[in-house]
Amino acid sequence: MLQVLGWALLAVLVVAPALWVLFLAPTTGKWATAFGSAVHDPKDFLITLLNGVTAAALYFVVASGFTLIFGLMRVVNMAHGAFFLLGGYLALRLQRNLVGEGAGFGLTSAQVNLTHWLVPAIVATLAIAALGLAMQQIFLRWNQGQELRQALITIAISIILADQML
Repeated sequence: MLQVLGWALLAVLVVAPALWVLFLAPTTGKWATAFGSAVHDPKDFLITLLNGVTAAALYFVVASGFTLIFGLMRVVNMAHGAFFLLGGYLALRLQRNLVGEGAGFGLTSAQVNLTHWLVPAIVATLAIAALGLAMQQIFLRWNQGQELRQALITIAISIILADQML
């Protein structure tokens, strides 16, 4: 009986909304959606789906980074998201300096080669690793076991880094 109830609950919570979004969503009326069903406009549905998967992957990376750092090192590091942001910012600035400041993303393959992508990624990775090591040695090493103090220090570092990148 419980297994039948579980399958019925799965059908109501997962299968029915999926069928509604894919095939039955109207464009007018009380239950209307902005785009209609996915079959009606597959391009917008695919873009929305990819945006959702990308956001979920980003949340997973941030959450697993926090879990890994806290689980292995017992350090409450709330600044690792700011370090990801700083690494991307450094790589972007270096890549633009290598290619030329006026060049945008409309570059042709003749203007950008593999070196213009690999060198900034490697340099940014090494710079963020050095910055993370410096933060560990300067701020967090002396506060080992004091989770609240570590959280406050790393939140402050995160805010400072984010404001500087703006």
